[in-house]
Amino acid sequence: MIMQAFEFNNFEKCREVMDLLDDVQYVEKYKHQFRDRFEEMVSWFIDHYLKIPTGRPILEAH
Repeated sequence: MIMQAFEFNNFEKCREVMDLLDDVQYVEKYKHQFRDRFEEMVSWFIDHYLKIPTGRPILEAH
């Protein structure tokens, strides 16, 4: 699966994940995996790209 292969180690990988949003059928089929990976991406972005250490989960489960 594509989502499993993503390693967030640069901004381009974040953009690649966001490009997947164009494929509505893919997002619907793998919405739970997509949500988990999206949360990882946001955490990586804030911690590594923005350099804002949080020490706690960024997104709250709803």
